Amino acid sequence: MPDMSNAGSPTRTDVLDSSEVERLSSMSAKLAFKVGNDLKTLSTAADRVQEFGERHGVDSAVMGKVNLCLEELLTNVIRHGMTDDASAPLISVDLEVTSSGLQIELRDSGKAFDPFTDASSPDLESDLEERPIGGLGVHLVKVLADGYEYRRESAQNRVTLTFSLD
Repeated sequence: MPDMSNAGSPTRTDVLDSSEVERLSSMSAKLAFKVGNDLKTLSTAADRVQEFGERHGVDSAVMGKVNLCLEELLTNVIRHGMTDDASAPLISVDLEVTSSGLQIELRDSGKAFDPFTDASSPDLESDLEERPIGGLGVHLVKVLADGYEYRRESAQNRVTLTFSLD
């Protein structure tokens, strides 16, 4: 858990407990929180997502996929989409579990970038020694998620991933 001793004035690099919202209904469970513009926030975000999935009976194999995809996408937003300014806007993460699946939506106000069409395709043919380091994250997301979508709306990047619970 992040240090909340300054809960009245959280820094932009914290995962903010005060913004977390979990709603339950007979049909679904939802979790919403924000992540700061700092790679240090990723482990707390992953823990929160894992706990949410466990609480709502999501299979551990599905949660492994969810957390890997979330880490890849958040890392890309933090490294490439946001400014280095600590006052940069936060990244919103929304999860919903229903009887048919789990959906994640990430929202950020960084520069417009569709990871599913704008990212270069990784080299999967060359020998490992000849391949450049990196570039596999979005490819993994495409392979692991059952559905993915990007849209630019209200000056925000919105990435939605879906995972089947079957």
